[in-house]
Amino acid sequence: MTPSSPQHAGATPLTIDRWLRQQMVRAPIRDVDRYLVGLRWAGILLLTTPALLFRARPPFQTPSLLILTGIVAYNIIFSIYNWQRRPLAQGHAILPVLGDVIQFVALTIAARGHHSFYFVFALMAALEIALGYRWKVALAGVLVLAGLQLGLEVVPAPKPMPDFIAYLMVMKFILILLVGAFAIAFSELVRREERLRMEMSRAAERVAELNTLLMRLGESALDTGRVLETILESVHTVPGIRSSMVLSWSPDGHCWQVVASTHLPFDYGDCLDDFPVETEDNIYFAAGEGTRELIPLPPFVTDPAIRRVSGVYLRSPEGEWLGMLVLGREQADPLPPEDMAFLQSLAMEAGLALRNARLYAQEQAHVARLERFQSVQRTYFSAISHELKTPLAVLKMLIPTLDHWDTMPPATRREIQETMASNLQRLENMIRDSLESDRLDAGGVVLNPRPVSVSEAIHIAHEAMKPLLAQKHLIWQEAIPPGLPEVRADPARLDRILENLLSNAAKFSPQGGQIRVVVGRADESFVQICVEDQGPGVPPAERPHVFDRFYTTASQDEALKGVGLGLFIARRLVELHGGRIWVEDAPGGGGRFCFTLPVIPSPEDSHAESYETYPDHR
Repeated sequence: MTPSSPQHAGATPLTIDRWLRQQMVRAPIRDVDRYLVGLRWAGILLLTTPALLFRARPPFQTPSLLILTGIVAYNIIFSIYNWQRRPLAQGHAILPVLGDVIQFVALTIAARGHHSFYFVFALMAALEIALGYRWKVALAGVLVLAGLQLGLEVVPAPKPMPDFIAYLMVMKFILILLVGAFAIAFSELVRREERLRMEMSRAAERVAELNTLLMRLGESALDTGRVLETILESVHTVPGIRSSMVLSWSPDGHCWQVVASTHLPFDYGDCLDDFPVETEDNIYFAAGEGTRELIPLPPFVTDPAIRRVSGVYLRSPEGEWLGMLVLGREQADPLPPEDMAFLQSLAMEAGLALRNARLYAQEQAHVARLERFQSVQRTYFSAISHELKTPLAVLKMLIPTLDHWDTMPPATRREIQETMASNLQRLENMIRDSLESDRLDAGGVVLNPRPVSVSEAIHIAHEAMKPLLAQKHLIWQEAIPPGLPEVRADPARLDRILENLLSNAAKFSPQGGQIRVVVGRADESFVQICVEDQGPGVPPAERPHVFDRFYTTASQDEALKGVGLGLFIARRLVELHGGRIWVEDAPGGGGRFCFTLPVIPSPEDSHAESYETYPDHR
């Protein structure tokens, strides 16, 4: 981004007075005003002595007692003001210069030009101009002052002018020029040395600040939030900073988002669509007064003192864009080179710290996933061992009773048959679930969708669940509105989804509890089926993981914990159908598992949607 030359619309117009004030500089010598006070009185005494000694002899003329008293009184007051206020040292040279120029002009006119020693005040004004203004303005001011002095003496001089008088006029003119030139050279030399000293001091401070920043970034424990906080605090060592924030490119590549800011509270993730990103060196950018771009501040930054936005890009050592550091500044001028170099060094260190923090966060997430996988794996093997051990123990116990099969009463034989069948079915279900989950993970499950009646599928699931419902004396309720459209589903897989959800509800429902199936339209394209129970429900913290493979909630009773495949299989089958599944609290307490399935499109919409396409309704 290249700054433009046109004046900003809201800027104050530049007047001669403002321009002169901008040309004034703070004197590098702290006690320069007090030195000039001593020099003033030394000059007055030195130049009044010949006049008092030679009295009325030309070219000297003793001032009257009234004028001499006025000069002394005025300069005493003027000296006290300069001694106490030190205007030159503070960068306010207008009043001392005007005071001495007016005094010099008035006294020279009163003394009829060449018959005076009052040009000493012209010398004082030349020194004040040289010490109080930049060298170009100071040189022009000294030339004007010397010309004024020469004009004031030439105009009233006698004609023809004696050689001695002309010699004195020229010598005064040259003396003012020489004094002014030497003072300007001395002032510029001292200012340059002072500026160099300040730059070296500032550079040392910057190095110390960067060292402190590196230590603080090292102490941030690779936490991204603490790294961002440290970066924002560090940039406020740059003068004139009113606000700072860190932007990050949105994951969808849409805009720059605010991820940290000194303005609190700030809108995390707030987008800045029109933020300027064009730069000359791909590092530094600016917007606002003095540039072509308007200030793109987010709504929560309402500081009217911000006139310009400057910043740097945060990049990793590999060149990856990590974000940008944005500064709201009071000054409309570009950043000085030393501040820009500091920000670029800060951006380089911040980019490295952010990269390390992100890598650390990714590693921690990977470690957490591994630990969770190991924990789930241990839980799975423990659960599968328990699930296998129970039916095997029952079968092992019942096998010896077969030796007395012919002598057993019919009722006992039926009970043994039912027990052996249910335990064999339990083993078969575990093997089936394990194989089904492996096929789902490998993408080996292929659906055979066709129009299916939801009410008929629920009726079939109810018939299959009746033995389990009777075992725990569970009450079955269903709410299925008439006129529901058919859904596009694989009948066998839909039965499996309902079986897993209903088995889960029956497992966690108390004795004599209630299981309720509620069906309705989710929207124009989907039917929603919910299974409600009166069990303990699923805590909100565990809901994002309850459909994960091998996951069992920490709140489950050990006797109720399964292998953790039923809900995983239900989720994957629902997603294959193009629907979604979730868990929430039931209205009367307990858990409520809901899923959606796509409906069969109406005949008038059949040309717009093929049966071979399944939308991802999430």
